Amino acid sequence: MIDKIIGLNLDIVFITGDLFDGSSKLNQNILKDFNRITVPILFVMGNHDFYQGWDEVSNFTGASPITILCNDVFNFRDLQVVGVPFSWDRVYLQKTLPKIGFDRDKPTILLYHLPSEFKAAKEAGIDLQLSGHTHAGQFFPFNYFISLPFPYIGGLYEDQGGYLYVFQGTGTLGSLMRLGSRCEITLINLTSKKSIS
Repeated sequence: MIDKIIGLNLDIVFITGDLFDGSSKLNQNILKDFNRITVPILFVMGNHDFYQGWDEVSNFTGASPITILCNDVFNFRDLQVVGVPFSWDRVYLQKTLPKIGFDRDKPTILLYHLPSEFKAAKEAGIDLQLSGHTHAGQFFPFNYFISLPFPYIGGLYEDQGGYLYVFQGTGTLGSLMRLGSRCEITLINLTSKKSIS
């Protein structure tokens, strides 16, 4: 995975949560290959990272090149990256984004694990929301069940100039099987303030 990321010649790397899963003891070897990435790596915690433990994950990543964003803004060139950690609160972004000091007139990307509150993010001044969590259902027929609470299950969505991209994940949950979905590393080329490809 790291070889593929390096081969893309990226400017910045985003991890939208669930870097860890809470099921095993953390070992420094897990993150050693991230040291080979020479561009900023930004990470927001997902639900499985919280199962591992906020303090444990924060301390563990502290010695790595990974920067955790927790209701923070990371300025990168002419771009703002806002990172909000996981919450089951259905209006968490609506309550949280107005409290984060980012410039609504600058191009802004939001990293948030859940593919929810797309409208609230857009109204708060977010141009592109990057999320994960769903694994695109991982395999049939779970994709139908996942789409009930999360109508944005995978891929790119657009609504009146706002964008949401939902990653399918680089791994799997539980079973190593996928059917009707795929593991992915996604390359996003930003072409202007309001359009992406």
